[in-house]
Amino acid sequence: MLIKNLFNSSLQSQVSLAGLLLSVGIATISATPTLASSVKPVSSSPTVATATISGADRPAATQKQLRDGTYLFGQTSKPNQVGQEYVVFEARGGKVRGAVYMPSSEFSCFYGTAKNNQMDLVVVDPYDQSTSSYAIGLERNSLVAGQNSVGLQGYQPISRITANDKRILNACGNK
Repeated sequence: MLIKNLFNSSLQSQVSLAGLLLSVGIATISATPTLASSVKPVSSSPTVATATISGADRPAATQKQLRDGTYLFGQTSKPNQVGQEYVVFEARGGKVRGAVYMPSSEFSCFYGTAKNNQMDLVVVDPYDQSTSSYAIGLERNSLVAGQNSVGLQGYQPISRITANDKRILNACGNK
C-alpha cells in the first residue's frame, strides 16, 4: 500500500529498491529511507520500477551476465552500516533469489531471472506476502585488465559475505 501511494503521488520520483520495500521496517527504527537514482518506474503500473541499464545499446554478445555464485552489494562498500541498503542474492543458471535489507530491520525476499543486462525480480512483502515486480540494472565493470565483473546499478560490491547475510539468504530460500 505504501509503495502504491508513493508512486501515485509522483510517478517521476526516483526511489531506491530497498527504500521502497523496507519503508515500514525503517519506520520501526526511526530512520528514513535514502533516495537513489537507480530505480525508476517502467510503466504506468504503480508497483513496477526499474533501473536504467548500463550498456543496453551494446550488441547482445558483449552484454555481461551474472556468473553462478553468491553476491552482496550495498549503498556503501562497508558491510552492516545502519541506514544503508544491501542486496544479497544467489545466481544459478540465470535465476536469482535473495533479499534486500537494511541492518537492524526486517528484509524482503525476492526471486527472478538475470538476463539482458538486468535482473527481473518478484519481491515478496514480509508482512502480507503480496508480490511486486521490479527490475534492476546490471553494470559491466572492468576493474583489472582481463577481469570483467558485473555490478548492481546504484550499489557497490562487497566481497565479504557475513553470517547474517547467509542467514537472510537461507531464510529466503525456504520461502
